[in-house]
This record gives sequence, C-alpha cells and structure tokens, in this order.
Amino acid sequence: MPKANATSGEVPPVLATSVIGRDGRIKFTCFNPDYCRRISVRRVAAAL
Repeated sequence: MPKANATSGEVPPVLATSVIGRDGRIKFTCFNPDYCRRISVRRVAAAL
C-alpha cells in the first residue's frame, strides 16, 4: 500500500466524490475517511 499511495503508512485512501458543472464549478462534493461508507447514487444524481 505505501508504494501505491505514495505514503509511508498502512492507511487506506479517503474516498471522495465530486460533481463538477459544465462551467467548471464544483456543484457537489463528499468525502468520508471511513472507506466502508459510500455516498448514495441518489445523492450524486440529485446534484446533476
């Protein structure tokens, strides 16, 4: 894991989801350090 993540620890990466509008502005973003908890498709679709 350290080689793949360019870190010296055994910590998994933080999952992040973003929706970027056609104008280049961030419309929605969500991140959670708990990699087991993922954002629902409904919340992402609502931001589109």
